Amino acid sequence: MTSISALFAGFFGPVLGEYAAIVFASLAGALWPLSNRPSVEYVTDDARLVKRAESVWSAAFFVLRLVLMATVLTSLAATLIEYQWGFKASVVIAPIAFVIGVLGDNWRGLFETALAWVKGWITKRGGTQ
Repeated sequence: MTSISALFAGFFGPVLGEYAAIVFASLAGALWPLSNRPSVEYVTDDARLVKRAESVWSAAFFVLRLVLMATVLTSLAATLIEYQWGFKASVVIAPIAFVIGVLGDNWRGLFETALAWVKGWITKRGGTQ
């Protein structure tokens, strides 16, 4: 059995090691927006108002969604960074996965900021010619 484990680690270790780094980094990043999720107010049987975090299943699905999204997008982003700026993809996967996890549901704000930057850049380039 040990030889099978060694063979498995030898063949799949380099690939699974990178995915393990992606999963753990994105999980660490996903805990940040999870802590900012709104709480739910409800009234108990004895008429007390209680604040409680969202349901466990909703929180678990949120974290799973962010980890899966990071797993898919990190490889693409790392490859593009390696091609564009020459950083090794194996070095930048963990920071990329962490940032994707930290972004959480704030992708719309990121795209709006990027769009505003591109519009400003185009305006600036158009004005210099």
